[in-house]
Amino acid sequence: MTSTQRIESSNHLLKGYVSPGSPMHLFLRKYEKLQFDRESEESFQEKRTTLSGVPLRLNIPIERHASKIYTRSMFEQFSEALYKSFAHQVDVIEHRKVYKVTHLDAAAREKWSKIVFIVNVDDEARFFDCECGTFEHSGMVCCHSLKVMIEFRLAKIPDKHVVKRWTRDARDILLDHLVRYQKDRGSPASDTFRHSQMWIRALECVRLSDINVKCYDVFMAMMKEVYATLLPLSHDKDGMGLEERDGVAKMA
Repeated sequence: MTSTQRIESSNHLLKGYVSPGSPMHLFLRKYEKLQFDRESEESFQEKRTTLSGVPLRLNIPIERHASKIYTRSMFEQFSEALYKSFAHQVDVIEHRKVYKVTHLDAAAREKWSKIVFIVNVDDEARFFDCECGTFEHSGMVCCHSLKVMIEFRLAKIPDKHVVKRWTRDARDILLDHLVRYQKDRGSPASDTFRHSQMWIRALECVRLSDINVKCYDVFMAMMKEVYATLLPLSHDKDGMGLEERDGVAKMA
């Protein structure tokens, strides 16, 4: 999505809550309502995905992989694109590099409708670039690229085609120095006893602090004190911390 598209999308969303000539205090109040409504919708979609699951149309490996990573709403769009992909045939222009995808019922299509698309594949089959531009526009892989992926017998959607904002972990976004703890990065690999102990104890504290508002307030106040105490002590590094060991491994 381009910068212009993002701005227009934001403007369209805001117009449903506040008029352009509204004073600042009203704008802030409506903006808070917008945030509340969006978070409620996201929570609803997460619950819908978790409880109801997703129906499989074709039960092929790439579809099963999509059902595990996408939210239900986005998987429904993926499933529709996958279904449409079987209405196309693939011709090889350059083996494992360039493919021509043609609609099978080309004669019945409208005259203005494009029926032939070129899909370029990188050297390691990690990115499928279709000239239709659907992925660049919406972040969802198109039916033409899917047809070529099936031709390649891929069991999973390539990582470059998985946009995090459409996945179940879309809200799991951390700061740069904490990115190793995101769910999509897997569990942090640690061979030190102290890191494992801190990790378990921190999760226990988060669980207790989420029980009610009073627990949350106490937790946040204590975390501020703990952070202020640890910050000056952290300047003396012993080289056994997860961050330092990751840095050494990258340099190696």
